[in-house]
Amino acid sequence: RVGAGNTAQDKSIGCRIKEQLLWMLFYASSLSQDWATCLNCTEEIMKVSLSTDQEDNYTVISRVFALLQCRRPSTAQELIRNLTPTLMTLKNSADNSARRLSAELLLVVAQLYNADAYLLQERSLDCTGGKDTPLNFIHRANKSLSAIVPQVDASSSLLLELQILMANNEGVALVVEGDSVGALGSFRKATQLLKSRLSNDRKGMQHLPWLLIPTYFNLSLILLRDGHLEESARSWLLARKYLPCWEKAIRGNSEALKKLRDIHTVAINRHVILMAKRRMERESAVWDQENIMEWVPPSFESTDANEEQSSLVGGVGAAQVIALDVILLRYAISFAEKKAAASFRRSAGSIGY
Repeated sequence: RVGAGNTAQDKSIGCRIKEQLLWMLFYASSLSQDWATCLNCTEEIMKVSLSTDQEDNYTVISRVFALLQCRRPSTAQELIRNLTPTLMTLKNSADNSARRLSAELLLVVAQLYNADAYLLQERSLDCTGGKDTPLNFIHRANKSLSAIVPQVDASSSLLLELQILMANNEGVALVVEGDSVGALGSFRKATQLLKSRLSNDRKGMQHLPWLLIPTYFNLSLILLRDGHLEESARSWLLARKYLPCWEKAIRGNSEALKKLRDIHTVAINRHVILMAKRRMERESAVWDQENIMEWVPPSFESTDANEEQSSLVGGVGAAQVIALDVILLRYAISFAEKKAAASFRRSAGSIGY
């Protein structure tokens, strides 16, 4: 009996170690954006998990995240529908404040993922005539988060991350619904929240680095689309850390202007290389029968199987980032040249006459 007990204990320890290793692999594959491995990890974790019900809920949420990254919104929504009643029960019956707060936070994340799933399906309206729209999901999540705020440390990185995501996702949902003015306000709010953290905490981006590019990308893009070129350029160059150089170039600093031109040339070259690489991959997928494709789960719902998923930054493709670099750097250089020329004419005029 002692031997049997030791065997059971060893098995339990082995399962816990395996689960910990799978979580480590999950986080590593998330950072490297290897979504097939990320999804497989969640499947294996669910099989070997010896954790409590609350910890199982984290596993389900992680699986929803992986499914959305693999472009499987329908399956993700099904998991969210099954999970929500469990979280509601836990929220209302938790025997301590920590478990109740955990359930409330998971409900907020579930609502945000629900909105993401609808946006992935390009559905801005509920086809059943109900109120299940991305914007409504975000509003519900925002209402739930507002109720949680008094219970959480105001300096919490998690709280700030959720607030930024909420504002950014609300902007995306409003764009889908055609409300550009509302979307611009939401994107401004997201960047202001991020900027306030940066100004108050120099180490803030150690915790939230992945939010910088997608948040400023959305704001800069909608400003560009609506014709606010200077503000768009200022916003994007701030995120790309080129703003100080641009400001020097505007004041007539020739070295700064030369540096901007060099950065612009590099951006153009990178964009050309990315486009050529993507074209070659597509042609290889069509003509090269011996091409070894990256393995994905059998039920993977591919919409853009040949897209360069590994180059995504917070959901924004490298090609998109570099394309915006090219456009706004070109404007920034032209703007700086005009300002410098006007400044030179004024100074020359005052000297000559």
